[in-house]
Amino acid sequence: MRTFKTKPLLISLLTTIALAGCNTTIKDLDQWRQLPIEKKQRLVDADKDGVIVAREKCEETGTDLLVDNYGCTVEHLNETDLDHDVEFDQGSLELGPSQQLELTEYLNGLAINKQWEFTVQGYTTSAGDLLLNEYLAKQRISAVADYLRSQTGVPLTNIRSQLLDGDKVAEYDNAQNFSTENPDDKDQDGVLDEFDQCGNSGFTVEVDENGCPVMEIQQITKNVTVRFEVDSSDIQSIYLPNVREVAQFINTYNAKQVKVVGHASLTGDANYNLGLSARRAEAVAELLVNAYGINPDYIEAYGRGETQPVMDEISDQANELNRRVEIVLSESLEVEKQKDINLLDANALNRRVTVIAQTKEMANKLKWNIFLMEELQQAKEKEQNSQDAIEEAKDAGW
Repeated sequence: MRTFKTKPLLISLLTTIALAGCNTTIKDLDQWRQLPIEKKQRLVDADKDGVIVAREKCEETGTDLLVDNYGCTVEHLNETDLDHDVEFDQGSLELGPSQQLELTEYLNGLAINKQWEFTVQGYTTSAGDLLLNEYLAKQRISAVADYLRSQTGVPLTNIRSQLLDGDKVAEYDNAQNFSTENPDDKDQDGVLDEFDQCGNSGFTVEVDENGCPVMEIQQITKNVTVRFEVDSSDIQSIYLPNVREVAQFINTYNAKQVKVVGHASLTGDANYNLGLSARRAEAVAELLVNAYGINPDYIEAYGRGETQPVMDEISDQANELNRRVEIVLSESLEVEKQKDINLLDANALNRRVTVIAQTKEMANKLKWNIFLMEELQQAKEKEQNSQDAIEEAKDAGW
């Protein structure tokens, strides 16, 4: 077998031809360098809104806002959304005559020569009964969307609905409206860091000259719900963060009147359900004591059976809502005095539905709905909180 040896000159010639075909020269190759740090930084999405810094015109919009291709919210565009808030009464799911009239006037105010699209937003909060809050919000969204359909002829399939985290919406709105961006006042309480002896007060709390919260006696009422599977007194892990949060509040403010009240669905024997509800209450009380060091003398645990249902019916939805334990705090406690700055209240948001109208031209300016990104982030946070609470419970031998 003959072995062919390529001449060095031939190798050089072939290499030159190949590089010439790519419009690249040896000199170009020698000049290739790693991308400079400052250019890399311009390819980063600093405020997590889906738009890189190189294109960003509106910084710090975040993941909970709709933005255009330049990272700006609708408020920064020449055309703005038209929105209307529908306020529901506590526990109400239906539109009353006054609410229908307000919605009709709102719709009549929209230009008739435009094609309008609608988004209906509801809100939930972690306060009280999260599952019930979500159920009520969805029902209210449906009531408003159905009324929009009846008045405009827009099919329900073309009316977008969104369920937002009211706690985060209120936190973001308050931070945007009331906080400062003074780099020398990290907790934004109005006292410079060099004089601040309490470095995490926040802008919502009244502080003294040392940056420490001003305390006052207030009547505090809190209600946290924990849920259970059918015929079970085992606490579902997803509700452990709720227990941890209320336990931290009890320990922080030395609450001494803690009621733990168990409930059951309307299915089955009433006497059996009474005992089941009591076992559920005891399970939560034991967790408060063993995992979080709450003094058992401060806790009153008992069952109500099926006598106080959230929904007075037998259905999958009602049964799930009724299988619960409520941790109830109601007493005068020394807590931080809040500033009188008309803060947006997440609990008030929970009874509101917001209708947003926009023309198709306006909608086309928005690249995507960042709400989906926020929802994913919330799911990750909930998963992490649940895992932390599970570990704490395991460490306590629960």
